[in-house]
Amino acid sequence: MNWFMFSASIITFVVGLIHSVLGELLIFCKMKRGGFIPTEGGRS
Repeated sequence: MNWFMFSASIITFVVGLIHSVLGELLIFCKMKRGGFIPTEGGRS
């Protein structure tokens, strides 16, 4: 196995995971506070 390709794939996976988590925390938390995303359900 080529160790350069293996290490590059591991680094890519870790960066993608960090990117997803930070996007979720930073973007969607602001949208929830701003009232853009309904958090308490619809009207009955």
